[in-house]
Amino acid sequence: MQFKGNLEKNKQSLESENKELAVDVKSLQQLKGESEHKRKKLESQLQEFMSRTTEVERVKAELSERSHRLQVNASRDSKRRSLRLLWKHNHYLKGNIHGTLDLFIVVSSSPNLSFLRRS
Repeated sequence: MQFKGNLEKNKQSLESENKELAVDVKSLQQLKGESEHKRKKLESQLQEFMSRTTEVERVKAELSERSHRLQVNASRDSKRRSLRLLWKHNHYLKGNIHGTLDLFIVVSSSPNLSFLRRS
């Protein structure tokens, strides 16, 4: 009889332990599900971040190329403007020289202005 009583106690103890383990398993499965959900969410966020990073790098390269082209064009335009100004200034000076020469020729050939000529 004592043997049967010990068996019954062991059985109840094992059943109680089994229930506790079942609760632990259920809790761990729930935690595992939550962990998987968080992992998938983080993977999705990482993928989105990587996509945005790639887009930012592409835009950065594009803007860098545009900036370089604008600098080259600005330098080229600046040189063109300088050359135009030099040409205009040169043209202006030539016009003044010709005008001065024409005036000199007129003065030197005019009988009324003969007093200005050197003797």
